[in-house]
Amino acid sequence: MPDNSELILDRLTKSKSLDGLGLDRSQGRWMIEGLKFEQPRTKDSIGLRSMVFDLVSGQHDLRRVNWSHLHFVKSDLSELSFTGAHIEDCIFEDCRCQGVGLWKSMIIDCAFHSCDLQRVAFGGIDYLRRKTNTYLRTVFEATDMRDSAHSCETYRLCVFDRCRLDSVDFQGAIFEGCVFRGALNETRFRGFNPNCPKFPRNKLSGCNFKEAEIGISDFLNIDLDPSMFPNDPDILYLWHGPLDWTKWLDRMGDRATDGTRLFVKLASETSGTPTMVSRNYLLSIFKEEEVKWLVDIANDSP
Repeated sequence: MPDNSELILDRLTKSKSLDGLGLDRSQGRWMIEGLKFEQPRTKDSIGLRSMVFDLVSGQHDLRRVNWSHLHFVKSDLSELSFTGAHIEDCIFEDCRCQGVGLWKSMIIDCAFHSCDLQRVAFGGIDYLRRKTNTYLRTVFEATDMRDSAHSCETYRLCVFDRCRLDSVDFQGAIFEGCVFRGALNETRFRGFNPNCPKFPRNKLSGCNFKEAEIGISDFLNIDLDPSMFPNDPDILYLWHGPLDWTKWLDRMGDRATDGTRLFVKLASETSGTPTMVSRNYLLSIFKEEEVKWLVDIANDSP
């Protein structure tokens, strides 16, 4: 950590200028390397009926802070809590940010390069005031975002470049004009979050997945625009969504098992018009002949 780390931490928590602390500047940003915020410590535990709660100390709850023109390198910001924060034109490079929580905050023109963002609460939400976070023109590059939490936050003109998004469920997060590159392994996008009924729907408006590896990711209750996606022979488009799934079940006739009927029921209930599915994923569950029937239905449309 830098020798004057306590002063840096104090000024950051109070949104004060970093002038006079001997920090270098690069491209108009203060360079902050090796900074580490105190990690929360468990002091004691209390029991309430069948539940146990930890009492922690040392946790930084940063309310209405304004961070701008900062460049963090190899710093540890884990477990910080931001409420009503405004973070603009900041770079986070090779930083550890596990368990960070954000509520009612704005992140604008920022970049996260090779950061550990596991367990970050990107979608902290104030249900009473219907407020959550907004990410504008922010780049996530080679970041690890596994086990992150989402709700109905908005990502506008953001880039997700080769991020670890394995099994991430974006819930009802809203994406507008965003670009995705690299592997999406069981990543889930939803048209809406039932816990946020008064928030806008996620339509993936203007998004670009052409450089993404879709795998067996899910796009639930979203009417997809195939032009957003790569020309991948593994991707099968069902132009009539639920209707095509039902036709497939009818084509199976008596060969359809209870498991097949349940699969089609769930697929129909969450299908957009059109929707998409991975052929290889279907082949891992169904017989090749059965998958070919669905391919024929898809080819007969629109």
